[in-house]
Amino acid sequence: MAPLQSIILRNYRRFRGEIEFSLSSGINLIQTPPGMGKSSIAEAVAWCLVGRRCGPTAAEVVNVDAGGAGDEDVLVSLSFQTDEEIILERSLTMAGTGMDERTAVHANGKTDGEFTQQREALFPAACIHSNIISGASIGRVLQSERMGTERAVADMPGWDDSDAPLRASMEATSLYVSMVPNPSASCLLFNEHGQPLVQCSRAEPMGSTEHRLMILSAALAFARESCPGIPIILDEPFLELDDATMERAVKVVTEFMDGHQVIFLLSRPSEIEAVRAIDHLEKEIEVRG
Repeated sequence: MAPLQSIILRNYRRFRGEIEFSLSSGINLIQTPPGMGKSSIAEAVAWCLVGRRCGPTAAEVVNVDAGGAGDEDVLVSLSFQTDEEIILERSLTMAGTGMDERTAVHANGKTDGEFTQQREALFPAACIHSNIISGASIGRVLQSERMGTERAVADMPGWDDSDAPLRASMEATSLYVSMVPNPSASCLLFNEHGQPLVQCSRAEPMGSTEHRLMILSAALAFARESCPGIPIILDEPFLELDDATMERAVKVVTEFMDGHQVIFLLSRPSEIEAVRAIDHLEKEIEVRG
């Protein structure tokens, strides 16, 4: 497990040409104008790690302008810092009538190592489900889609035999009650499948805002406790929250994640300013359209 040191994208979706995001090991903010590739950055990480299993198909990742100009070469490169720099790459190049997809591992200046083995050591496939969290995915959970925690546990043999469910439950409850002034629930618990269960303290139904904060709390606690040392990517996690609720959530979440690597992907000016205002923001990157 190691911090993500940089992300390089070349001709990936909205990113024509090559762009590099150099990251700190703490809290990072990447801001883009609306519709200018924010979510593509999160998707690119998943695509590099597992290809179409969690990300788009090969044909979907090629930048439209690059493809139209006959420059279909696509690359996503993730650099991790252990005792040495280890780089995981996935690329697409033209090959006859189709696209040739390849993976590579670079360490000590050499192309070496088995990709899947290195990926599991640096960013396990199971943790992609839990550690890439978006406001859109929270909305889909509200519409009865499975949480990323459940999909992660399906790929984590023995998860429920460890103390991870208890730790995640305790931390999720603490985060939730810190974000919600008058919480409907007294406790968030994870069952053996990674599904959060709510122990209610009031008879009133939980409103959509509180439900969103509950899902966010459960997702963050699970990621921090079940995938320790793995970067957490937050793509507009405060979607649909009013400014006052969002500002409180930003403060609580960043305090909760202090000392861990977090990458915020944001477009909304009020959210950007709220993250900027925290004391422990280590790196800010602005992507212009």
